[in-house]
Amino acid sequence: MPRVSFTFRRVLTFLDLNSGRLYGEGVTTPSLIELRDRLRIENFSFLGYLGVVLSALFQVANKESRQQIKTGITSTGLIAISYLSYKKGSLYLCKRKEEYEARQSFSNSSVNGTKY
Repeated sequence: MPRVSFTFRRVLTFLDLNSGRLYGEGVTTPSLIELRDRLRIENFSFLGYLGVVLSALFQVANKESRQQIKTGITSTGLIAISYLSYKKGSLYLCKRKEEYEARQSFSNSSVNGTKY
């Protein structure tokens, strides 16, 4: 007669719907607050760097012609596009890493700590 076996697990890994990232047990970010703090710091640091670059470009543009202003605006647009591309790529890589970590964590042990 065939045997049926059930394994019950307590899974405490969650998906943040705003960022699409995992947090909780089995991944590097243990809480939603920490995840959102990391994302906030990353976004504010980008805005700070962008502000520094913009102010430097406009100071140079004030001393030069209108062509420099156009070049500065174009450069700022390129920086913003490259940042968005970077964010999309890093989000993809973070998601893959977090999914891998969660799978490894939950495939290696049961609720009782039994290793498989």
